[in-house]
Amino acid sequence: MKTMEGSRINFNVHAVFWLLLAFYPAARDFFSGVSAAQRVMHAMFLLYIVTCIIIHGNYRISMRRNIFELAVTYGLVTMIYYGLVTLYNGMQVTGVGLVDVFRPFIYLIYFLFPLLFPLTEQQFKKIVTLVLLLGIVQIAFSLFVYSSALWPIVNFYKGRLSDDILMFQFYRWSGTFGFPSDLAFFLSFILYFLLLSLRSGLYPRAAVFLGIMAVVGALVMTLSRGGLGTVAVMMIFVMVMLKGTRGVFYATLVAALFAIGVFGALQMFERQMFDISYISQLLEQGVEARSATHRVTELNFAWKTIVESFPIGLGPDRARTETGLRVIETLYGHHLIKWGIAGFLLYLVPVVYCATIAYRLWKTHEDRFIATATGALLILIISVPLIFGISNTINDRFKGLPFYYIMMGYLVMLDQRRRMRAGAAGDADSILLRPDVLPER
Repeated sequence: MKTMEGSRINFNVHAVFWLLLAFYPAARDFFSGVSAAQRVMHAMFLLYIVTCIIIHGNYRISMRRNIFELAVTYGLVTMIYYGLVTLYNGMQVTGVGLVDVFRPFIYLIYFLFPLLFPLTEQQFKKIVTLVLLLGIVQIAFSLFVYSSALWPIVNFYKGRLSDDILMFQFYRWSGTFGFPSDLAFFLSFILYFLLLSLRSGLYPRAAVFLGIMAVVGALVMTLSRGGLGTVAVMMIFVMVMLKGTRGVFYATLVAALFAIGVFGALQMFERQMFDISYISQLLEQGVEARSATHRVTELNFAWKTIVESFPIGLGPDRARTETGLRVIETLYGHHLIKWGIAGFLLYLVPVVYCATIAYRLWKTHEDRFIATATGALLILIISVPLIFGISNTINDRFKGLPFYYIMMGYLVMLDQRRRMRAGAAGDADSILLRPDVLPER
């Protein structure tokens, strides 16, 4: 019997996945909104994964049984809890409410994908390289906004179109990721990877510095407040992680000065294209700024929910009616208001688990590239609950959702790879998609 683990088939399945993710369009006019495009995207990836399993069903897919069972059990427990909270609050569940209840199933699809089609470590390195190359593509594509002849193509991938009444929103860089914050989240991983690579010496230092400046410049051009704030804080975290590494300190200093220089240059252009007051108002007015006021109100209501509805939340529908907010923006508001402190702790379980794996791999893996990549993933994963979650639920947004959870799945895949290599798992401890076909002895 052929084994799918480490096969070229697996690599191709992953490579196609990333290309589909990168170039899947928002097509706002076609789908009558990006939220509909997002639902179609999830359905497309589910169909893609199932199709790959069916086509390659004569291959053995190796996975430790307990990991698969734990992941599925976690997803089921979370969905059951969400359903019970919704029923307990006694409100009629709308279509949007049902989506919230079954959202963990979507997370599970992306999380299990790397485990269903496991890569060798060399293949994982190629996938990370592909992600880095896609970062270059994102930066190049973002430049298309400056050519009106290319606007029909740009509009196909934009959440805010060229006829937007706030034209500067269209000019904000978002690549093919639909929204500036989604692109900022994607680019942040590349930035963390480049910073950590200075210590591991993966690339010439001059090339790394140029890459860092390109990514920082692109991050500034997104004008994503959540993205920029998160990167600023997490770069300080990187310096603490790599204390004593002068190259990282100098790179961080250069990045900060370059970002300030780009902001200064943007003030020379008309506001229709580059309205940096979108950022400066938040710095000048603090919590009095309109967007900040919304988030403060939301977080205050989240605290009220913790106190009055401990340990559960209000459920998806009641949360919308009682907050009086048009939309719940933050990660903390999403979990604490809808699902309570218990729901928030449920969310943290896989985050802490994957962050622990990432830290262990970063500190102990003998391959410098994989150690650097897992260190970058550690920073990416913890940045969401620490910083980014205060701005928005980036791990639930358009392309931020699949990106976040597939990266978590890669960490578990790498951890299982090491355990299986050490003899912690064998034929008897793996799952066969074709139980009628027994493994060769």
